[in-house]
Amino acid sequence: MNGHQKLYYPKKYWNNRLKEHCNLEGVGCLGLGGLFNTYVYKAKVRTLRRIAKRLGISFQRKEILDVGSGIGFWIDYYISNGGKRIFGVDISSEAVQYLRRKYANQNMVKVFEGDFSTLDFGKVFDFVSAFDVSYHVVDDNLWRNFIENLCKHTKNHGFIFISDTFRKDYRDKITHVKFRPLTAYERIFRKNGVKIVDVVPIYSVLGWPFTGRQKIDKLLTIVYVLLTYTCRISKALTIFAYHVDSLLTHFKLFGISTKLLIAQKR
Repeated sequence: MNGHQKLYYPKKYWNNRLKEHCNLEGVGCLGLGGLFNTYVYKAKVRTLRRIAKRLGISFQRKEILDVGSGIGFWIDYYISNGGKRIFGVDISSEAVQYLRRKYANQNMVKVFEGDFSTLDFGKVFDFVSAFDVSYHVVDDNLWRNFIENLCKHTKNHGFIFISDTFRKDYRDKITHVKFRPLTAYERIFRKNGVKIVDVVPIYSVLGWPFTGRQKIDKLLTIVYVLLTYTCRISKALTIFAYHVDSLLTHFKLFGISTKLLIAQKR
């Protein structure tokens, strides 16, 4: 570990964070406000809808495991899209208490507390969803267990959704984040009978970090900083940025931020 990095205790970190911000900012881009995070999450939904349409995926009457449920954003999405039964799990007791209150009258939703890298639900699911979670597992051994557990809990012919940059190992000064290359995921998937179906950009300039060529990274980082500032003061600019971002995700040059990986168990 680099000398400038502090120790990261996931449960403590997320409890403290959600105690202060039990909202989209708390589970998203901390310090960038609710408006910006709303459109960042719209970009995630946009990406999932695109790939679901292309692959003919439907959540109707399906059983879904949502890992790292936070405030229940994806649980809500799967409910609204016809999910039959949804298991949510989070390492944070703050998140779990919030979710259990939120879904107290929803028999189709069950919420569990724990570190998913060590959990076993004793059942498999049609979809296993882990948006913005795997890169918060910074310990490499726990991360391998985490990915293997995603595979273990997926039905044959079922799908896994994971987000990461999938380009290279990247941690820098951020203690609670470690991005990993696609090859690291491929090795574990191969051993567990899982095949990658597609990897698509979630956003272009709305996302960070940028992991392309150094000069392009610096330019996009400047754009990102300016963008996050303007989004705090203008809803119109935020909406405009969201639509520009949507168009740019179709160009390889700009698709170098966080991506969505779709894998299927054979």
